[in-house]
Amino acid sequence: MEKRIRIVWALSLISMLLLVAGQGYWLWNQYQYKNEEYEEEIHRLVMDAVAVNDSIRREQPKKVFNKPNISFFNTNVDMHTDRDSLTNKLKERYTRTFVVGAMADKSVLSTAMKDSIVYKDKIVIHGEDKLLFNMSFSEAIVAYQLQIDVPFTLQRFDSVLATKLDGMSFTTGLVTPRDSLYQWVETVERLGSDLHPVIRLVYPYNPLKRELVQVDVQVMPHTLLLRMGWQLLGSLVLILLLAVCLSAVPDKDHFEAAPCGRVAEKLCQHHDTRVETSRAGLEDVRLFSQ
Repeated sequence: MEKRIRIVWALSLISMLLLVAGQGYWLWNQYQYKNEEYEEEIHRLVMDAVAVNDSIRREQPKKVFNKPNISFFNTNVDMHTDRDSLTNKLKERYTRTFVVGAMADKSVLSTAMKDSIVYKDKIVIHGEDKLLFNMSFSEAIVAYQLQIDVPFTLQRFDSVLATKLDGMSFTTGLVTPRDSLYQWVETVERLGSDLHPVIRLVYPYNPLKRELVQVDVQVMPHTLLLRMGWQLLGSLVLILLLAVCLSAVPDKDHFEAAPCGRVAEKLCQHHDTRVETSRAGLEDVRLFSQ
């Protein structure tokens, strides 16, 4: 009897442990899936805020690139090869030059103006990326012109972003890469811990000048995951209760020492007495018949 109780106790404990382990594994996968969903959602919301902020900037009065001024730009690419000092291999290197400017319309030039050029800037980009040779820079040039006319400000961007994120905690900052690499599109990465992740999005609002805005959004645990966490805690409590209950089952020695054990022992003795009496009666009948 005692051996069977031990087997039942062990099987029950193993079953509960496997149940909690399976539930925990499923909970963790759901948590990772929710984090990926939040990452995509935050990416979309931040880019929506960028679009709204740019539209507001375009509606502001222009300083340079606006009528009656005439905007212009030209670009060219030079490619040359040189030998790497470490690997001694030939490498292709590209140099892309941009000339961006604006000139006043000759029909509205005043006699006091000696030159029709009101703004002109030269931007030179060096690199080994072949994209410098054949990629389109029209969006980068438009972003550059917008930055000259209406500079990007965090105050305006934060107010737009706050309405998009709707109560989420975030921080922003203007950054410039330390290296000479150029970033043409936004990047998204997950920082922090798995339980308290932080989604970081870096957007180049003026890529030709390597001017970027960095947005860090803190992701809070989802309500569903919190409820599932309480379920997991409840399963652990059930395991403890089961272990306590099974450990409280009396063994053979306790069973003999307990009052119920003594009652059972008397019943067994009474049963043995009746059996002996029956056997004696049968012997008497057998002797009488002889």
